[in-house]
Amino acid sequence: MFWTTLLMLNINFTSMANGSKDPKAKRLRAIILVMEKNWLNSSMPLTQTSMPLLKLLNKLINLGKKVGVQERSTMLLKIADLIDENADHLALVETLDNGKPLRETKNVDVPASSDHFRYFAGVIRAEEGTAKDLDDNTLSLTLKEPIGVVGQIIPWNFPILMAAWKIAPAIAAGNTVVIHPSSSTSLSLLELAKILDQVLPAGVVNVITGRGSDSGDYMLKHPGFNKLAFTGSRLPSAMKWLKKQPRN
Repeated sequence: MFWTTLLMLNINFTSMANGSKDPKAKRLRAIILVMEKNWLNSSMPLTQTSMPLLKLLNKLINLGKKVGVQERSTMLLKIADLIDENADHLALVETLDNGKPLRETKNVDVPASSDHFRYFAGVIRAEEGTAKDLDDNTLSLTLKEPIGVVGQIIPWNFPILMAAWKIAPAIAAGNTVVIHPSSSTSLSLLELAKILDQVLPAGVVNVITGRGSDSGDYMLKHPGFNKLAFTGSRLPSAMKWLKKQPRN
């Protein structure tokens, strides 16, 4: 079995003409493309627009506001169903990618991933804003809206399950996502992306690959994200970035 993996940007898979290949990935019987620094800033050929990727994703937030809670919930349930339908394949890919025993990926990682999408499909149906009378002349309204473009960086130890933990709540809330897997374990997330491709509007979830010290660092330093979620080792670049962030 051999994969040549492609980045998924704007819900399309692309080899990106100037992309390089990670030589270490050959041990995984795969070629993982390494994201170049300019891709987040430049116009993406596959978007068929002159707009830089992150600016385009910010505009897609309006789509998240227009898509109702019921429709978003239905999408999440459909994703969960497709994960279950492809459970054997996803478990095998996760085992080949990560090295876990097949019994673990088949009985824990993959079913827990689909369950997470189902959980948030239910949560958003019950979530509401609030209206409170503060006094005779003041009414306080709390409306919950999408944050925007969410950048997510995940580690090697739970590739597909960690992706579900990150992606499900973000898209449930109507956000768009750019997610970066570990350079050592990118395959299962790219397989999950094929499932997302069947359900979500183009551009809602985007996958970029490469070494954390390169492409992950580009994400940390890019001003176009409205929120960044980082799970992984205490890399110097990540810790330096975290220390600069406001404590709120």
